[in-house]
Amino acid sequence: MQFIRGMLNGIDQKDRLGANECIQRALQSPALAREAANLYTSVAVTAERVPVIVNSLRGGSLSAREVVVLSYGKGLDALKPLEFLPLFTELVDQHGAEACGPH
Repeated sequence: MQFIRGMLNGIDQKDRLGANECIQRALQSPALAREAANLYTSVAVTAERVPVIVNSLRGGSLSAREVVVLSYGKGLDALKPLEFLPLFTELVDQHGAEACGPH
């Protein structure tokens, strides 16, 4: 997984659309579909990626507890508060206490 994360990070720095395509392909792979959190944390969380992350939450390929890791370090620093709102709303309205992270 580290190799794939490193590749995605390098691609993301040069071509965000290319990185988005790589992530979508990886999520379609039975071997990598369970690694959605790892895939998303290997690239910058941008306003364009928030709806994809929300859809992953709704679809079950990403759990609310896994979303917590997106905030580690500077994972959400590129987002303005209103750009984060759809993800926040999904977590609060649909996932409640699960979104608070490990207990």
